[in-house]
Amino acid sequence: MLPSRATAVCWQGVPRSVSRRHSTLAHQKLATWQESVKKKVINETDEITSGHSHLLALTLDPSTPRDPFATFPAGHPLPSGCHFALFPPRIPESDLAPDGYDTEFSPPEPYIQRMWAGGSFEFVPDNPLRVGQTVKQTTRLDDMQVKQGPRGDAVLVWLEKIVENEHGRSLRERRCLAYMGKERNPTVGGRVVPTEFARTITPTMVTLFRYSALTFNSHRIHYDNHYAKDQEGYPDLLERHLASSGAKIKSFSYRTLSPLIVNDPVTFCGKKTAANQYELWAKNKQGGIAVKGSAEVS
Repeated sequence: MLPSRATAVCWQGVPRSVSRRHSTLAHQKLATWQESVKKKVINETDEITSGHSHLLALTLDPSTPRDPFATFPAGHPLPSGCHFALFPPRIPESDLAPDGYDTEFSPPEPYIQRMWAGGSFEFVPDNPLRVGQTVKQTTRLDDMQVKQGPRGDAVLVWLEKIVENEHGRSLRERRCLAYMGKERNPTVGGRVVPTEFARTITPTMVTLFRYSALTFNSHRIHYDNHYAKDQEGYPDLLERHLASSGAKIKSFSYRTLSPLIVNDPVTFCGKKTAANQYELWAKNKQGGIAVKGSAEVS
């Protein structure tokens, strides 16, 4: 379900000698960068609180009761996906990229425009994160590939994130970030497929602000509409791919195919494919697939 691990780079529209020279320089810069970050390990610690968990649940589900301590008492399991609100990037503004995102694992120029391309989760059902726990996250570079896509060459940066509590590992996340040159990003739609169950929501600018604030995400495409339109070519602010579930998820993988725009309805769909296994996707207002994934429940 994740972007393919292609490594070929194709430079078109320029003389062969220039293409070869640019390709060599690009690979040299990337090789130097990869060597510098492949041993980097980031260790973070956070505490799961009733108040913070409740605010996230209230943002994703307006029917959530208003009493945080009754809804998330000490020892209550954290719903799958709520770990996104843990371990916010504790980075001063001066160290952020021009688009507002952190640069801990960002490749060198010209790959300065970032997209969240996909990822996967592996949960330990017998050891969920719980309210009141002090938890640790370890982040490292898992892999790096260069791929040619519809908007030119992109560097795919795969991060591994291990989250642990006092009993050991609770989940493993692999996150794929795609870095491209400064190009415009037209909105595209995906194919339409039958569904067995669905739910439609319309994330507003308030939803987007609240979720970005809770996760301390300062990527400007989520709150600066002038930047999103003029610098990155989107029609408006981009929605975050909000995800949380009360189900006991064993594993989940996903891939983003096209942007979701603020104030547009999003329909989350799915169908059962085997025992305890589901195919999932999110449709944009045109009915095309914007995000697709699969899940296994325990």
